[in-house]
Amino acid sequence: MSYMIQFRELYFQRGAGGHFVANKCLWNGHAEDKLNRNEYGAVMYKTINAANNDAIVHKGFLNIKTETNKVLSVIENTMNTPVTGIKERNRIFLELKKFYDDGCTNYLTVVDGMFNGVKSFKYLEQTLPREWEVIEEYFRQCKNSWYRMFEKNKWSLHSVTHEHPHAYVSSKLNLPINMKTMAFEVDAVTDVYVRLLADMKGGILQEPAWYLTSHEDYNNKSARLSDETISYRKVFFDNDENEIKRLYAFFDNLEYFEENKIDIIKDFKKYHNFNIQTLESQSVFVPKVVYDIF
Repeated sequence: MSYMIQFRELYFQRGAGGHFVANKCLWNGHAEDKLNRNEYGAVMYKTINAANNDAIVHKGFLNIKTETNKVLSVIENTMNTPVTGIKERNRIFLELKKFYDDGCTNYLTVVDGMFNGVKSFKYLEQTLPREWEVIEEYFRQCKNSWYRMFEKNKWSLHSVTHEHPHAYVSSKLNLPINMKTMAFEVDAVTDVYVRLLADMKGGILQEPAWYLTSHEDYNNKSARLSDETISYRKVFFDNDENEIKRLYAFFDNLEYFEENKIDIIKDFKKYHNFNIQTLESQSVFVPKVVYDIF
């Protein structure tokens, strides 16, 4: 019986419990420190039948050093352009420079860990369109080669991250044929709630007026691009068994869910209650429409 390669990507908004879901549904709750994540905490993934072998990786990326050197000079020229994203562009430049200076080793970790910052360059599309095209193409090729490498070596990849690759890498990216995507979907009320929760946990609370308006259209962009959506309200506020079950089915962990569903559903409820209690204990301003669904 031949092994079927799988790509599964689940996307979550800031504050929407992505780390908790990865721990429970990706690793079945077995030690959170087993989660593979990049240093920015944005990507959690599990490789199946894969070997993180630089020799194998380099074989698939023979031109990566030349291309990285080219894009470095372009990025360097954009770092001080006065548009949004300067800090993030500087961060990516330094990471890529170190990657290049180190001989382009540890490709799997370094390059995939930078993809979430690529959108900071999209602000250059209007001011420096030619430079943006070069940068977009570099990261598109990197991500495309990343997927092709897994396919060629018959490795599978299950990921939990913030955004669909067409949203944060490039709409021109060719996704694997056997890739399935799912995204958390928020409504007008739960969007405000997860933004409030994320800002509180991050220590960057805004003025109360910021949380009186929903940003659901913007924060559901990955949901619009995905094959399936999962309701944040049903999973956490309603503690809906069938909706939680869908998360486990997505990552082929349905059997584990059926064997442990009572404890799993309790854990989701406990996590959600803790978040609400934390908001209340910190005396954070909570809009009435959000407070009414507690």
